[in-house]
Amino acid sequence: MAPQFPSIQSFFQASKPISAQNGTTKQPSTMSNSGDDFTITEVDTVLHPSINEFWTPTEDYTEMDIANLAPGPRRITFQGRIANLYDQRTPSKKPQAATGCMKCIVKDDSGAVTVC
Repeated sequence: MAPQFPSIQSFFQASKPISAQNGTTKQPSTMSNSGDDFTITEVDTVLHPSINEFWTPTEDYTEMDIANLAPGPRRITFQGRIANLYDQRTPSKKPQAATGCMKCIVKDDSGAVTVC
């Protein structure tokens, strides 16, 4: 039998509905049933974000295979599958320096490339 762990909700007491800025309270019927005080609209907005499908690039991009990539600034596009994904920590003593980056290896039929 698997050990049972308490849910995070067991550490907190139930809260009253949050008052809106105009002094009204959110109605329980519009609250999600997860007990986190988010409304159904707020949850739906996160789970189903609106996508801007009307963006078009201002310049033309050249479609290439990964094996044909060469260093230098150009407008290119390539397509592949993510073969590996990892977080590389780069500690720095500067207070505003980035603490790391996500790297992924993208592979197609012709080769592979690391994308930071």
